[in-house]
Amino acid sequence: MLDLIFKYINPIKIIVFLTLIFGFMYLKRKNKIHKCILWILIISFITEYSVFILLYFKLPISLLYSISFIFHHSAWLLLLSYFIENKERMRIWIGIFVLFGILNILSFEGIQNLNYYTFIFGAFIYLFFFISESFFQLKRDNFSFFTSNNFLLLFSPVFFFLGYSFMFAFQDYNVISVKIFRTIELYDFIGYIVNISYYLLLNYYIFKERNSND
Repeated sequence: MLDLIFKYINPIKIIVFLTLIFGFMYLKRKNKIHKCILWILIISFITEYSVFILLYFKLPISLLYSISFIFHHSAWLLLLSYFIENKERMRIWIGIFVLFGILNILSFEGIQNLNYYTFIFGAFIYLFFFISESFFQLKRDNFSFFTSNNFLLLFSPVFFFLGYSFMFAFQDYNVISVKIFRTIELYDFIGYIVNISYYLLLNYYIFKERNSND
């Protein structure tokens, strides 16, 4: 049991837990943006620690991750919709993504396999609308948008989406398991970088929100 704890309670799980605690301490439940962030953190926390339980009992984890992709990405797409001009089109795409994710579990990649395409499709939608909104604000010479705390929030999952989409696009264990430094594989290396940047940016956003509310 102790060996399993040290093997699977890694820095990513710790930073997820600490970010969730930080969020509960300083984010306001009545603020719809803050509420959405808390849901994202709760989804990440439940996913990471449920994986530990499933691995302990030697149960498959692919379905858990596939379902988590749907909830996690949908929450980010909903959050993004609060800030863009064309909210209705964005919410239609959220519905399309959720439907695709469900069908992917039931028919395409299936229950037994990790649903790579769900992650990639949701990430693509987010990145497309995020970049489109950034160009829209740039054309309006709204430079304050890029220095705002809201932009920091919207930017925080970008490397996370890009990094994992890059790895999932291969769907080849021989590629992502390449050792780049002693026992550190490419998948783990990229995973640590994108997760740490993701949660550090979220923590920085929460920190700035706390200071702005003082």
